[in-house]
Amino acid sequence: MCAYVHARAHTLHAHVRTHAHTLYTQKQVEKLQAKFEVMNKKHQGGPEEVGPDGQPFTQAYYVIKAAQEREELQREVCVRVRLPPVNSCMGP
Repeated sequence: MCAYVHARAHTLHAHVRTHAHTLYTQKQVEKLQAKFEVMNKKHQGGPEEVGPDGQPFTQAYYVIKAAQEREELQREVCVRVRLPPVNSCMGP
């Protein structure tokens, strides 16, 4: 009887671990799906992301735009910390 109880407890414990792992995995999948949806919506073109010719902007446009925004932020940091102009603040 004791061996049966021990074997049954071991089996139940294994089921609980498996179920807990499944729930954890499902939560991870849900989190990744939510992140994907946010990123997908963020990078989907909207009406404001269409060029004057009516065509969506190219990847090069977004690379240049990101570089310009980065440069602008670096200038703001230089001004706030009262460093010399951007070229000497940005480094190599």
